[in-house]
Amino acid sequence: MQASISSFRSIYVNAKSILDNYITEEGYDVLGQAISSGYLACDSFICDSPALSGYYPGMTHRGHLLNIFCMHALDQAAARTKLFYGGVAPNAARNHFHARFQFGLLTVTSHFSGRKADRQARRAVNLALLAAANGDLFESEAKQPDVAPDSVAAPLWCRLHHGGWTNPVAAVLVIPNRDQTESKLSFALRLPAPSVTEAEAVC
Repeated sequence: MQASISSFRSIYVNAKSILDNYITEEGYDVLGQAISSGYLACDSFICDSPALSGYYPGMTHRGHLLNIFCMHALDQAAARTKLFYGGVAPNAARNHFHARFQFGLLTVTSHFSGRKADRQARRAVNLALLAAANGDLFESEAKQPDVAPDSVAAPLWCRLHHGGWTNPVAAVLVIPNRDQTESKLSFALRLPAPSVTEAEAVC
């Protein structure tokens, strides 16, 4: 686990100084705990289901289930701690629903990034088109982080990337570029041992 987080830190630039404007230290810990508990809950659920644990078509769905369980764990953590707000909202095309977590003006969305936590999230096409239509988005700015450095009160969106299989190997908050591709501005969360009580509540 620590090796994976270290590799993230060697690749990415620390975004904590920006995220600190929105998330408290306790908030970071709650996010990491929710991811750990979500993985434990998902693994317990799969182990109890022969269709998911011993039947190949079902076994291929673990990645999708992991993100669902983590989103549910995050939603429950929001309700329990009151440090942030959880909820579900449709996308612009209204053909898919996303869990959204709100720390004031910071919006966080959850994304499964593979067994090794090395897969990028799908590009946000609608947001990319919006950014491209923005008159002050010059070509040279497209790969800059989508942040407003002069204002600590500016709205901000970041992705919570988590990866692993039976256990999480990394959970990283990533601020995308202005064209909604991946940036190198991120912060790796600490992943504590999962809470059995929280995991049982998620199931």
